[in-house]
Amino acid sequence: NATKISLSSWLTEQDWCSEVFASDANFVLFRCTNAAEKTRIFDCLVDKNILIRDQSKQLQLENCLRISIGSDQEITQLKEVLS
Repeated sequence: NATKISLSSWLTEQDWCSEVFASDANFVLFRCTNAAEKTRIFDCLVDKNILIRDQSKQLQLENCLRISIGSDQEITQLKEVLS
Protein backbone atom coordinates (compact mmCIF):
# COMPACT_ATOMS: atom_id res chain seq x y z
CA ASN A 1 0.00 0.00 0.00
CA ALA A 2 1.62 3.23 -1.17
CA THR A 3 -0.18 5.34 1.46
CA LYS A 4 1.18 3.18 4.27
CA ILE A 5 4.70 3.23 2.83
CA SER A 6 4.54 7.00 2.47
CA LEU A 7 3.33 7.45 6.06
CA SER A 8 5.98 5.08 7.44
CA SER A 9 8.69 6.93 5.56
CA TRP A 10 7.42 10.30 6.76
CA LEU A 11 7.33 9.09 10.37
CA THR A 12 10.95 7.93 10.27
CA GLU A 13 11.95 11.49 9.33
CA GLN A 14 10.28 13.04 12.38
CA ASP A 15 12.49 13.95 15.36
CA TRP A 16 9.89 12.63 17.81
CA CYS A 17 9.70 9.17 16.19
CA SER A 18 12.39 6.70 17.20
CA GLU A 19 11.08 3.56 15.45
CA VAL A 20 8.48 2.45 12.91
CA PHE A 21 7.54 -1.23 13.08
CA ALA A 22 7.16 -3.40 9.99
CA SER A 23 3.60 -4.62 9.50
CA ASP A 24 1.31 -6.18 6.92
CA ALA A 25 -1.78 -4.85 8.71
CA ASN A 26 -3.81 -1.74 7.85
CA PHE A 27 -2.08 0.38 10.48
CA VAL A 28 1.34 1.79 11.30
CA LEU A 29 2.82 1.20 14.74
CA PHE A 30 5.56 3.60 15.82
CA ARG A 31 7.54 4.47 18.94
CA CYS A 32 7.93 8.02 20.17
CA THR A 33 11.21 9.16 21.66
CA ASN A 34 9.71 9.52 25.15
CA ALA A 35 6.43 9.54 27.10
CA ALA A 36 6.01 13.31 26.87
CA GLU A 37 6.25 13.22 23.06
CA LYS A 38 3.88 10.24 22.90
CA THR A 39 1.31 12.12 24.97
CA ARG A 40 1.73 15.29 22.90
CA ILE A 41 1.25 13.43 19.61
CA PHE A 42 -1.70 11.46 20.96
CA ASP A 43 -3.48 14.50 22.41
CA CYS A 44 -2.85 16.56 19.28
CA LEU A 45 -4.44 13.93 17.04
CA VAL A 46 -7.37 13.25 19.39
CA ASP A 47 -8.11 17.00 19.48
CA LYS A 48 -8.46 16.88 15.66
CA ASN A 49 -10.66 13.74 15.79
CA ILE A 50 -7.96 11.60 14.16
CA LEU A 51 -8.17 7.98 15.24
CA ILE A 52 -5.07 6.84 17.10
CA ARG A 53 -4.45 4.15 19.69
CA ASP A 54 -1.98 4.26 22.56
CA GLN A 55 -0.22 0.88 22.70
CA SER A 56 2.06 1.71 25.64
CA LYS A 57 0.42 -0.77 27.99
CA GLN A 58 1.23 -3.68 25.67
CA LEU A 59 4.33 -5.72 26.45
CA GLN A 60 7.48 -4.13 24.92
CA LEU A 61 5.51 -1.26 23.31
CA GLU A 62 6.42 1.55 25.68
CA ASN A 63 5.75 4.98 24.09
CA CYS A 64 4.12 3.37 21.04
CA LEU A 65 1.15 4.65 19.08
CA ARG A 66 -0.85 3.00 16.32
CA ILE A 67 -2.40 4.88 13.41
CA SER A 68 -4.94 3.22 11.12
CA ILE A 69 -4.31 3.76 7.44
CA GLY A 70 -7.10 5.79 5.87
CA SER A 71 -7.41 7.71 2.65
CA ASP A 72 -4.60 9.80 1.19
CA GLN A 73 -6.54 12.88 2.30
CA GLU A 74 -6.72 11.62 5.90
CA ILE A 75 -2.98 10.89 5.96
CA THR A 76 -2.25 14.34 4.52
CA GLN A 77 -4.35 15.87 7.30
CA LEU A 78 -2.48 13.82 9.90
CA LYS A 79 0.87 15.05 8.56
CA GLU A 80 -0.34 18.65 8.57
CA VAL A 81 -1.51 18.38 12.18
CA LEU A 82 1.83 16.93 13.31
CA SER A 83 4.12 19.19 11.27
